[in-house]
Amino acid sequence: MRRFWCLLALVALLAAGCAPALAPPGTTVERVDLVRYAGPWYEIASTQPWFQRGCVCTMAQYLLHGDELVVQNTCRDGGPEGDLRRATGRGRALEGGGGAQLAISFWWPWEAGYWILALDPDYRWAVVGAPSQDHLWVLSRQRTMDPAEYLRAVAIARDKGWPADRLVLTEQPCP
Repeated sequence: MRRFWCLLALVALLAAGCAPALAPPGTTVERVDLVRYAGPWYEIASTQPWFQRGCVCTMAQYLLHGDELVVQNTCRDGGPEGDLRRATGRGRALEGGGGAQLAISFWWPWEAGYWILALDPDYRWAVVGAPSQDHLWVLSRQRTMDPAEYLRAVAIARDKGWPADRLVLTEQPCP
């Protein structure tokens, strides 16, 4: 019985240690209306994290259920006809983050930080980064993005210290 409680305490400590912290002021946008943010987003470019290697037609669907944000990521493996890859995560807004700083978990008990670094006033595009600054995504409500808007989004990410030079455009040839 003692081992059970020790194991439970260890899991609780690990889970607590995995909770993302708030971003320094000015890192993220001030406020995000998560109701408006919900819906489909197409990946325009990313730093291609290991879990997305080989993906094309990458998109995310954000669904808001009360205070919980459900994230459904999909992509095609290797090409438009490739196998569909899916990952579903659950997220929450961090208290004090104005909805721009989220914690998302794809594998309990680990949560990853999801910071909205830039957001078009009409919610047409967004720039999202990981707190570690090793992952970066440019997202759009459409499969393509106006080149001038894309360059603006990349400049914001670069100015905030994210690896914008590592962004790779995402193929979006799927219907």
